Amino acid sequence: MSEPSDASSPQSTLSVELSTPDFAEWSKPESADHMTSEVDDTDNKSGGTASTAQGFQNLVKAFIGAGMLSMPSAFAAGGVIQTLLMLVLMAAISRYCVVLLLKSAYALRDKARRNGDPNWRQVANTFSSIAEFTYGRWCFWLTRFGLMSAQIGACTAYLSFIALQLADVVPSVSRVSWVVILSFALCVLMQLRSANSLAWASLLGNFVYGTAVVIVLSFGFHRNEYVSWDDSKLFDFGGFPYVFGTMCFALEGIGLILPVERSLRDRSKIGVVVDRTYGFAASLFAFFGLVCYLFWGKCTTSPVLSDLPDHTLAHIVKLTIAFVLVLSYVLQMFPVTAIVQKSIVKWIRSRRTAQGGAASGDLGMSLMAGQERDQETADVSDLIQNHKSKVLQEFLDSLSRCVLVWFTGIFAIILGHNFGLVVSLVGSVALSLIGFILPCLFYLFVCRPETGHTWQSAWKPVTVIVIGVLGSIVGVVTAIIDFAEGDHKPC
Repeated sequence: MSEPSDASSPQSTLSVELSTPDFAEWSKPESADHMTSEVDDTDNKSGGTASTAQGFQNLVKAFIGAGMLSMPSAFAAGGVIQTLLMLVLMAAISRYCVVLLLKSAYALRDKARRNGDPNWRQVANTFSSIAEFTYGRWCFWLTRFGLMSAQIGACTAYLSFIALQLADVVPSVSRVSWVVILSFALCVLMQLRSANSLAWASLLGNFVYGTAVVIVLSFGFHRNEYVSWDDSKLFDFGGFPYVFGTMCFALEGIGLILPVERSLRDRSKIGVVVDRTYGFAASLFAFFGLVCYLFWGKCTTSPVLSDLPDHTLAHIVKLTIAFVLVLSYVLQMFPVTAIVQKSIVKWIRSRRTAQGGAASGDLGMSLMAGQERDQETADVSDLIQNHKSKVLQEFLDSLSRCVLVWFTGIFAIILGHNFGLVVSLVGSVALSLIGFILPCLFYLFVCRPETGHTWQSAWKPVTVIVIGVLGSIVGVVTAIIDFAEGDHKPC
């Protein structure tokens, strides 16, 4: 879930007349499933250098991760039929929200182009810029909160996962001790200032997760114990909140949609990329989650790696995934540190401006008194101030990275005894907001009555918003209750 740097002020570069017919054409709800026909200008098709296959590879990385390893426990909590139905429904809703996000971005770009904005290609290129243009600063900050919460929540889940696996491999060291050790190590790794140095981690992660799936399934087949269809749980409405949160976490890839869309050589192919990605992810989650549930039944835990026997191969899998997640932790934090770094730079500049204004006032008074300031001395003073500002900026940047690590570490200690609930809580709170609620709000701004639409045409996004809000509330309340009950295992 990463977000590139935001446009400085979408509203300052875009003047939209919502009553124009061409804007309404962008927001026709009946054409929501035909993204490849949305762009009627060939200039809007030109993008980066990535092919459709490369776009699929880049987007599918967001779905293959720790959330997938919690899918078997979702089947155990919600039952086979109920969980399969929820998986299909939520994958369809998630894809629909991606369509709405892209349609909103395309509409804003097209309107900017028709209004003669020379920078129309940069309009609505990020989640936050779309939020600011549609509803203003309050939505911008709400989106920022959701994005940062999602990134920090995912990192908390990663840290909990790593500590649990290391405690399984080395039981003499407790989970809490591993969280502390990992937090010190991550403070050092977080001093990396460029994500390019870890670009290879994504490729390694895909290979490791693919290998882990094969090994987990092989251990399951060698158990020679299977849950019969008669003994399997088909429905359990009490598990709905847990399944909802887990699927929000596992299906969250909307944060990469806009970067992937910009990277495509032909942007009109983004619909093909989205369909292939969601089809592949939903099929993989259904197969892996169902088969593992049939192996371990009601005793399935989250992550499913905890169900593996005390075997050398199982330990190797746990250690390699833990290593990959350490790297993923650093990568996931880059968008957060970028936002914090911007705030630090802005604060330092305002501080220097205030000091400069005071100094200018003192200088004016001294000149009036007949005392002239030596220019060479002033230049040396400016150099010293620039050096001090740079040192202060680097210090605050490094300190903020460590604070973020220990923030996730504290939550991992408090909540990390049950990885499944951490995943469910993060999914219910942050990822439901980013993945379901906000894209529908953006689209409702585009297709409101001023564009020639009626509110009856907006029943789909309104329904998704209601599902997202209710699912989040129920998921959070249920997670808090489960956490309050303490650590417990299904068997």
